[in-house]
Amino acid sequence: MRIPAIRQKQSRCSTGSALYVLLAACLLCAVVAFAHTPCAQAAQHRTATSDGRQVTSTPRVRWWTLSTEHFNIHFHDGLADVAHEAAFLAEQSYAILEAEFGDAPDMIDLVISDQVDMTNGFAVPMADCITIYTPNLRWSDVGNTKNPSWLEALLFHELVHEIELNQVRGGARLARLLFGKIVMPNSIKPIPFIEGLAIYEKYKFLGESRVSDSRTRMMTRQMAIDDSYPAFEETSCFYKRDSWPPSQLLGYNFGSLFIKHIEEVCGHDALASIADVYATGSPFSASTFDRAVLKALGVSVAELYEGFIDSRRLEFLAEVESITREGLTPAVRLTNLGGIVESPTWSSQTGLVAYANHSSVRSGVRLIDPLDRSDREA
Repeated sequence: MRIPAIRQKQSRCSTGSALYVLLAACLLCAVVAFAHTPCAQAAQHRTATSDGRQVTSTPRVRWWTLSTEHFNIHFHDGLADVAHEAAFLAEQSYAILEAEFGDAPDMIDLVISDQVDMTNGFAVPMADCITIYTPNLRWSDVGNTKNPSWLEALLFHELVHEIELNQVRGGARLARLLFGKIVMPNSIKPIPFIEGLAIYEKYKFLGESRVSDSRTRMMTRQMAIDDSYPAFEETSCFYKRDSWPPSQLLGYNFGSLFIKHIEEVCGHDALASIADVYATGSPFSASTFDRAVLKALGVSVAELYEGFIDSRRLEFLAEVESITREGLTPAVRLTNLGGIVESPTWSSQTGLVAYANHSSVRSGVRLIDPLDRSDREA
């Protein structure tokens, strides 16, 4: 495949008044900050080869750019196969989400890199840039291992953010023409309507996500057993939470169940309607989002959440009763360190169990000897 060259223009600096010097200094600070982002790294030191391919040279690796109809895909040596797969998956997801939400950016930068220890990704809608990390440790599998392609799941999730958050209507569209992409009303919403929405959209179009994940069901089932459900405000932002589950699980996993409930109750276009109404202006108070939901669906967020909790209680109490009739497996507590422990792996060679411990005091990999119950750092 021929990878077209990207031309760069060089700017000239000239002396001027103190105002111009001040503006130039501010611009320089912004450029330095942006230069350390993955999006910028993929745009540095570009040169064109004799056959027209685009190569980016750095002291360590060479970067390449693969262009499709809606994406410039930047990747370094060793990731060509992943980049070509991403090109197909990105265009396929783009078509789905453009139809779901309406407008979509004409061109998106997609940076594919192997510079961290686990698969992950993030979107920067103001820059129309998505970054995907591709190491062997597939952190994305924590979301749901039933997804046949971790790359598709990760790309789709970030594209939901890129396209849904970029929606502008009415006065907001005019404001964006004047002030640029800093005008982004949909970025100021409770976490379930951002991260929970992305997780539900994956479930809706790909078939699997944390909506149908066993961890999410386990968490919600325990809430039913304890008759202890979080208030909506407890799910709406990220914060230090001493009790389980942590705020991230509430916003992502539990929040995605709430989003699923909204569409089941209010119709398949409910989520797009909320985004459409909320995209008409720049929100300046928390009540603005409540008014947008009420206008879009005819029901308030509080009423929707109350109905959601009632339905979860009925569903999971029935599930608890069914499981109890079949007989419960006794549980043995293995750790007493506090924090969150996960991903246990048993070694047939050493007989030890390795697990990840996340704590506000000290995090890392630990080892348990099942014979004497000793627990130590790896």
